[in-house]
Amino acid sequence: MSLHQQIWECFRCAAIYSEFFKQVITFEPHYRWFACLSANAPGENVFKYRAALGNDNEPVHIVTPGGNMGGMFV
Repeated sequence: MSLHQQIWECFRCAAIYSEFFKQVITFEPHYRWFACLSANAPGENVFKYRAALGNDNEPVHIVTPGGNMGGMFV
């Protein structure tokens, strides 16, 4: 069974999920948070992509309201 994850604020979850699922596929578009994700979920069954999912092929623009890294959204 595979799990597809797109929860940017929960990097540790990918590592935890990897203990219960055969594959974990996770997406993170921001370079800084992708580095955190990679460091916190190093398992061979965790497939990490620096990307965002959407309903079209337009480029993603990450918004950081007031410089608040915790409030970022696409």
